[in-house]
Amino acid sequence: MGLSKFQESLLVISAIKTILESDLRVFKRYIKDEDLKFSLNNKMLVDISSFLDEWKRFETYAKDDERIKETMKITAPAIKRLLRWTGIKGMRNTMLAHGFRDRGNGGKPTCLEARYFDADVPTTYEEDLSYIDLYFRFFERTTRKE
Repeated sequence: MGLSKFQESLLVISAIKTILESDLRVFKRYIKDEDLKFSLNNKMLVDISSFLDEWKRFETYAKDDERIKETMKITAPAIKRLLRWTGIKGMRNTMLAHGFRDRGNGGKPTCLEARYFDADVPTTYEEDLSYIDLYFRFFERTTRKE
């Protein structure tokens, strides 16, 4: 028997959680290594973008399931905080995952002003780490057995 769409979504969320937990451990272990923190921070932003993509799928299941609706209510403040960074996907799609080329602009080099300096993206390690913490809380609430 295959997985339901909901189970598939939880599987993806679980995989992202595992990756982010490892990232967080390495980040803390090498807290004084600025080069490593810079690289790891960028990778974590890609993972946060993946989470936000999966969240869009996940929230479609809420309309049919009371337990998921309850989860959505509980996690709403954390998710709302993540979603306020509207530039994460654009930053991921140009700077972080596609070599500073903007496919939406004919493959021209990314405008750093638009994608980073003036964009709604986290700009400190502390902001990224707080998102990871919110993510873990979401996951624990979502997968908790009644």
